[in-house]
Order: sequence, then structure tokens, then C-alpha cells
Amino acid sequence: MDTIVLNNRSASDELIERNKELESQIQRLKQEFKQYCESVKRNEEKNKQKMKIDVVKKLIPIADTLDRAIRINNHGFLKIGQKKLDNIKKNMETTYTQLLSSLDIVEINPKIGEELIYEKHIAIKKRNSLYPDNVIIECVRKGYLLNGVVVRPAEVIVSKYSPHLKDEHLISSEVIRYHP
Repeated sequence: MDTIVLNNRSASDELIERNKELESQIQRLKQEFKQYCESVKRNEEKNKQKMKIDVVKKLIPIADTLDRAIRINNHGFLKIGQKKLDNIKKNMETTYTQLLSSLDIVEINPKIGEELIYEKHIAIKKRNSLYPDNVIIECVRKGYLLNGVVVRPAEVIVSKYSPHLKDEHLISSEVIRYHP
């Protein structure tokens, strides 16, 4: 009789041990599946962000065209009339603003006197100036950010300090010339 009890205990212990192993395996599989789901979600977000950046890159030339049209001088449109021209510009500005805001795009439009930030600006030219080296003296083309990521850096002209220049050659800090 003692032998039978020992065998039953031994079988019972084996079943308990096997049950613990299976429960441990289930927990590992649950954890692996959870990590897999999180990884898929992260990859989906990355792909979504990449696709959005690709779309924005395609729309930026449209934004550039609208921006250039907004800044066009009035001399070529004297026949239209100033009031009509002002209305056209206002509508274009609204369209430009809506385009940027609908895609969560933020302009990078540095002002004269700002320091060059390599992550957001590209210096395309240096110009002699009384400003210290690498200070922005002109924004040639705006840049754009999407969710804090630079889609296109702003193209700028930076200063090269030249103390021999007279004060009247210092570019006014109130004017930024924009070139299409």
C-alpha cells in the first residue's frame, strides 16, 4: 500500500511541476506577445510619421508659391486696383495658413540678427557685415517643421564680420528680403 501512495504522490508532484512549467511558459508567451504588439504599434507610428513627412515634402513647393505670391510687389498690378489686389493677397495668405495648419507644419523663418542654428538653417552664402560671424542677415527660403522634425531647413545668408565696413552698410534689422 505504501508503494501505491508513493506513486500517487510522485505522479501528483509531477503534475504540479508540469502545471507550473506550463503556467510559466504561458506568462512568457503573454509577455512576448505584449512586446510584439508594442513594437508593431511603434513601427506603425514611425511609418505614419514618415508618410506624413513625404506628403509635406510634396506640398512645400505649393506653400512656397503661395508665399511668393503673397510677397509680390504691387507695381505689376496697378491695373487691377489696390483693393482687389489686397483681397487677393488676403485670400492667398489665408490659403497658405490653412495649408500649413491642416498638416501641422510650422514655418522656420529666422529674422535678421538671429544666430545660425545648424539643425534648422543652412547657410548658403556669407556676406561681409558689421554683425558678428554666423548671424543671419537674410532669409532666402523658409524652412518647415513637422512635429518638431525639420522637413526642410531655412536657407539663409549669414554675416562675415568685417570691421572696416561703415555703419550705413549694416543691414536693417527690420527688413528681411525674401527671394523666390
